[in-house]
Amino acid sequence: MKTERRTIPGIIKDGVVVPQSNTPLPNGIYVDILIRPVDMTPELKSELDQWDKASDEAWALIDQEAISPTQPVPKFGSAKGLVKMSDDFDEPLEDFERRWAT
Repeated sequence: MKTERRTIPGIIKDGVVVPQSNTPLPNGIYVDILIRPVDMTPELKSELDQWDKASDEAWALIDQEAISPTQPVPKFGSAKGLVKMSDDFDEPLEDFERRWAT
């Protein structure tokens, strides 16, 4: 069987390739779908390249932070002696005594 290579233009609609010509296609035939890059202006290509570079730099910073955190992880008991409580901490407050007294 002779294989013939033809190009049939098409468009994607709802995820399905729809041929844009009236060329009949036999059932069961295998096809290769080639997606060509969209034509874009040099300005648009430059902007997309800048976004790609910024994205790569952002991911590099995220990866770096995940590998070596800048803040050390606190250890249990490391704040001992830093918090002071007054001797009358558990005593009733005057404001509550006056308000709720009947």
